Amino acid sequence: MRISVCMGVYNGEKYIKEQLESIRLQTRQPDEVILCDDRSTDTTCQVVDEYLTEHSELTGWSFLHNEKNLGYPENFYHVMDCCTGDIVFLADQDDIWDMHKIERMCEMLDEHEDVKVLACTFGLIDSEAKEIHSMMAPTEGKKRGNFHEVSIRQVFYKCEWPGMVLAYRNAWYQRKKEKSSIPHDFKICAQAAEEHGFWQLGEVLAYHRRHEHNTGGEEHRIHKLLNKKRKLKEISDYRTILDAFEREQVMRTEDGLLALKQKKMPIPLTLAPIRRSTAVRILKMGFSPFLILATDSMIIIALNAVLQHFGGPEYGDTLITCATIVQSYMLLITSPMLGITGGSQPLISFNMGAGKVERIRKIVLCVLLLCIGFTTFMFLLSRFVPQYFVRIFTQNPEYSSLSVWGIQVFTLGVIPLSFQYVFVDALTAMSLTKLSLFLSLLRKSEYFAATCLLPLFFAARMCFYAEPIADTLCFFSSSLAFFLIYKKYLKGEGRLSQLRL
Repeated sequence: MRISVCMGVYNGEKYIKEQLESIRLQTRQPDEVILCDDRSTDTTCQVVDEYLTEHSELTGWSFLHNEKNLGYPENFYHVMDCCTGDIVFLADQDDIWDMHKIERMCEMLDEHEDVKVLACTFGLIDSEAKEIHSMMAPTEGKKRGNFHEVSIRQVFYKCEWPGMVLAYRNAWYQRKKEKSSIPHDFKICAQAAEEHGFWQLGEVLAYHRRHEHNTGGEEHRIHKLLNKKRKLKEISDYRTILDAFEREQVMRTEDGLLALKQKKMPIPLTLAPIRRSTAVRILKMGFSPFLILATDSMIIIALNAVLQHFGGPEYGDTLITCATIVQSYMLLITSPMLGITGGSQPLISFNMGAGKVERIRKIVLCVLLLCIGFTTFMFLLSRFVPQYFVRIFTQNPEYSSLSVWGIQVFTLGVIPLSFQYVFVDALTAMSLTKLSLFLSLLRKSEYFAATCLLPLFFAARMCFYAEPIADTLCFFSSSLAFFLIYKKYLKGEGRLSQLRL
């Protein structure tokens, strides 16, 4: 079995040498390696020439030059036509191969003659060749151990198989080849898949580099993913490719035509059947914040009842009115904190799943400092200018005086309260819902107990001190719980998988 490797080259001076070296060091050497430059404007040609001169033993290697710029797809089709091997491996100029790639993929092609195109799994590396993560393999199709078929539907859903992971049987390709504007890797994947001849090996044998100059760009960067203009262009390009598939009549089987038609037709949105396991997970994650809000309402009712009872028919209404004003003011503090801590939960959960302990620590610290800064600012406002807020609700001197006092009392513990908000939401994001729920209910219980007990020993308006008492006590309980988690799971790397409570 003769092995060919082909590579389309254009302005790849920065990374191409690393790729050439990874091909040269393969445990199974290719019989020919063909590179074709598409009129590069940088020093790519010089880099390749120097490499071939340095390694003069590479007699099967050749470097072609186009007379004019053909563009990415046409250049690759051209160099693929030049290959004479039985098996052809596609290579990109800025990626890196595992040294066993050709050997392992040829073994699988030898064992499975029905496979027309074979892909390996690949990892992602950045511009400095540091691994970002490994790509997920498809989950559908027939399986033979870690070797499984890729369906035509999966290919059209999103072609996640760049050329650098592919090897194809040249005899099959020669029967299929036609002039096309469709990217070469997308086309051969689709053609093989519709014949049930596209399979993937579940081994990471190549590393795809993401950098600012390649077609994929830095997709692991959040700000790139959220770039609306870029995403719209990607959608437009994909639609253009689908139109080309239809125009060029590439699909020849019933499965292929159906998959293409389904991808191009408008798809109505319908509700998917709810899985019990998914519903249980959603309920577990949402039960904690639901119960917190529910108990908040119950405590307000209890507070009003206690104020009415101990304040009597005359003073009770005044206390309830002022308590309402004070609680409205507290929303100016708690609502932004809920937004800040709630917004951090997806980030913590994502890095939890990725095992990025250091990122979790940074997120929690950043959110904690932000909440402390915010509550400190609100604490100072509460000390010096609460009357301006009170005037929104009342001009009555008695109500105003009592409300100002109530705000100053209620906010005595807002800085410690920020720790509760940050730590409880962080624990919820880490799927420790039982612990976060316990801490939330503990604070509510303390608040409720203080609300009921303080008027028994002091005046009715001492109920206002229930808030700072609960806020201070919850600071100690939530901080203790979180730092126990921190010491056990977050202090060192690689222990998140052990997290169980």
